[in-house]
Amino acid sequence: MATEVAADALGEEWKCYVVRISGGNNKQGFSMKQGVLTHGCVHLLLSKGHCCYTPRRTGEREYRYVQGCMVDANLSVFDLVIEKKEEKYIPGLTDTILCLITWGPKELVESANLSISLKKMMSANLL
Repeated sequence: MATEVAADALGEEWKCYVVRISGGNNKQGFSMKQGVLTHGCVHLLLSKGHCCYTPRRTGEREYRYVQGCMVDANLSVFDLVIEKKEEKYIPGLTDTILCLITWGPKELVESANLSISLKKMMSANLL
């Protein structure tokens, strides 16, 4: 993980691109964890603040299986980040710019109220 790799092996359209491996999953679905220097799965005791685990109570810890951060044949999915682009675009991937919308608490309440009122209007129309 966190290694920059030339993406020429992915095809002709990926020539001159450089990607960084930011994560992935193995064939059983266990995710990779940075800092676990092994090829296979390991059983770790994880607590609050670790990736791959969300505690339900304060102070809760749990054993979880995680994949090591070294790339091998057991991995089925890679998460890649484009570090260096070429001038020409790959259609459908690098030609569009996505704007991420962040929802604040006020917008969430307004959207919830809107959906509730829409449900009431729809149920009234059905009667």
